[in-house]
Amino acid sequence: MPRFKSTYLVAALAILIAAALIVSITLDPFVRTRVEQTMNRSLKGYHTSLGHAHVSLLGGALALSDLTIIQNAHPAPPVGHIPYLRISIEWHALLTWHIVADCLIEQPAIHINLIQLSSQAESNVSLRQRGWQDALQNIYPFKINRFRVRDGALTYIDTDPDRPLQLEHLNLTAGNIRNIDSPNNPYPSTISADAMVFNTGHASIDGRANFLSKPVASLRISYQLDQVPLAALEPAIRRVNLTLTGGRFASDGTVEYSPTVERVEIRHATADGVNIEYIHQSATAEAEAQRVEEVRQAAARANNAPNLILKIDQLQLNNGRVAYRDDAGSTPYLIYITDLGVRVSDLSNQTSEGASALKLDGLFMGSGKTNLTGDFRPRPHNPPDFAINLVVDNTQLPSLNDLLRRYGRFDVQSGLMSIYSQITVRDNQITGYVKPLFTNVQVYSYNKDKGKPVLHQAYELIVGGAAQLLRNHSSQAVATKVDLSGKFQQPNVSTWQAFIELAHNAFIQAIVPGFDHQEKIAAGQSS
Repeated sequence: MPRFKSTYLVAALAILIAAALIVSITLDPFVRTRVEQTMNRSLKGYHTSLGHAHVSLLGGALALSDLTIIQNAHPAPPVGHIPYLRISIEWHALLTWHIVADCLIEQPAIHINLIQLSSQAESNVSLRQRGWQDALQNIYPFKINRFRVRDGALTYIDTDPDRPLQLEHLNLTAGNIRNIDSPNNPYPSTISADAMVFNTGHASIDGRANFLSKPVASLRISYQLDQVPLAALEPAIRRVNLTLTGGRFASDGTVEYSPTVERVEIRHATADGVNIEYIHQSATAEAEAQRVEEVRQAAARANNAPNLILKIDQLQLNNGRVAYRDDAGSTPYLIYITDLGVRVSDLSNQTSEGASALKLDGLFMGSGKTNLTGDFRPRPHNPPDFAINLVVDNTQLPSLNDLLRRYGRFDVQSGLMSIYSQITVRDNQITGYVKPLFTNVQVYSYNKDKGKPVLHQAYELIVGGAAQLLRNHSSQAVATKVDLSGKFQQPNVSTWQAFIELAHNAFIQAIVPGFDHQEKIAAGQSS
């Protein structure tokens, strides 16, 4: 009799399982339609197309296959495709008498281009308000407590379809999303992720979060970036007048974001072998000025903001090249520095963190040995505060001919230029000097200038004569000096912006050292 009962029980169980499987399979078309409709009701500006859905009545799992995500405004190409998504009961949580869900997404591929991104940016509905969370949560009766992504991919195409920005082999895990464990911990959830960046780089994060905090989720993570190829960003940054070639980037630090504090602390950031050039153009001058103003305002808001902490312990640029090209005037010119090494330490937006230190070495115009040191202090609602010392030795002067033609209306055949400068801006006062020294300058050369108009040849002869009259015959050098003294005229600009503008203006005034002034002296002597 017991044997008969056991056989009967096994048979009944088998029939029950078979019935459940048959019902599950029978329900698949209905479930697919219902899930697709539910997701689309939750989404705004996007819709989904679902290939297949299956409910496991015995395991309490919902599996979706071939899920495509489409932007309504620009449906081609689809912005996302998920080959497989599974939501099931998180059995581990049952031990603490909680019924919650575990969501697994395998090999999702997100693909978005500039047109689709611009459409999203121009919309009045933010990405967070599009209903993504509701679309996922509303298709399953229990709240998601664990979320995983396996081998995902994210692709962005800017202006060049042959140079996409890609994150590949993305793996992400977020646990305890419903704060079941350690509910009193300000960051009770765990989060970790890693991915391949731009084909050769690697990125990873590890930390904790609180996905239920209001009004926004909060997190505190450590991050690491290694061997990220910077040239991949060139199509995207070209719109802000920058060109970028070469370079690898590495960094590590911590990020904290919550309703009460925003903190970014970078322990180190290093760029190796990067070549970056800024191009000023007449056609984009208005947009450039607007960007400068936006940066100025953002810097002003960030300086000593009470709930915002930005800090960089060490920032390095090794073996780089930085250039400025001005195509806006009648004579375009290019200034640059090669073999560039930059070290910035203790950079912060908070005055309480003390001064930041800057050290720069390189070759100005590929020849002039350059050394710059300085210190900078953030000063909210106060004039800029910095001090710099600059030495540039033996720059080949003909490399600056385009600049000399632009501002001095002449060029040189040969010569060397050195610059010595000390500038301090403190308590709304400027003190210091810029002193260029010109050695063995030859302004006029018949072979070089014979194709120029006769009057221009005569002008260069006068300038060359002025240089000869002012020459220190013991050193064969021509010297001038621009003294900087007085009240700072733009007290509301940021320290870094003031440094850049002041350096540029002083540089132009000194490099073209009053060759016009020397011309007048020469003219006076000749009369």
